[in-house]
Amino acid sequence: MKTMYATLFVILFFSIIFIPLLNILPNKSSKTAPSTDISENQDDRQQDVFLMKKSDTGEVVEITADEYVIGVVACEMPITYNDEALKAQAVAAYTYAVRKRIGRVKNRSEYDITDDSTKDQGYINPQKRKEKWGGDSEKNEAKLQAIISSVKGKT
Repeated sequence: MKTMYATLFVILFFSIIFIPLLNILPNKSSKTAPSTDISENQDDRQQDVFLMKKSDTGEVVEITADEYVIGVVACEMPITYNDEALKAQAVAAYTYAVRKRIGRVKNRSEYDITDDSTKDQGYINPQKRKEKWGGDSEKNEAKLQAIISSVKGKT
């Protein structure tokens, strides 16, 4: 009876350890397996953009994902917050916008998101960010760009 339990334990132990590893390890037989890392394929694809409706004019414009996320993070959080909190906000902002884009495609809407914080996330454009940050504008823009770059392609 003890050997049966020991055998069962060994089988379960190796199953728990090795079966998940099979999903992680690269497939040697497929030389052209598609990459799942978004950042590796970003250069090969059209740049990630959203269709944003401007609340002041009603105009729908294309905005890059990076610019949109910077504008959201700058609007939603103080730049003095911890970098990890800013990263979390950047991921949440991007995820929200992607979900809205999926909804636009399904519903055949003319835009993904708005810059109106009562309808979507808060967003401030580069000019308003300069006014908000004053002399620290370039430093803060660079900080947010670095933060966004550090989480880009992470799922």
